Amino acid sequence: MALWKISVKFKTVKSGYQLEPGMNVEISTPSTTPPLSLTKYREEISALFKSKYGVDINPSYIGASYFVCEKI
Repeated sequence: MALWKISVKFKTVKSGYQLEPGMNVEISTPSTTPPLSLTKYREEISALFKSKYGVDINPSYIGASYFVCEKI
């Protein structure tokens, strides 16, 4: 079991939402593979951002281009 911190890299404005650096969520996974590289976690990460910040991110934008993943 691994705990990951997913953080926004830089200010991003997409249709319907805005992300600021420092926004982050935590997710636990059963594997040691970073969740940003696995598509099955994109919906869950999107739901965590919606729950914490009220930002509805399209799961297809969840990836290393906009986010940083670190193991905690």
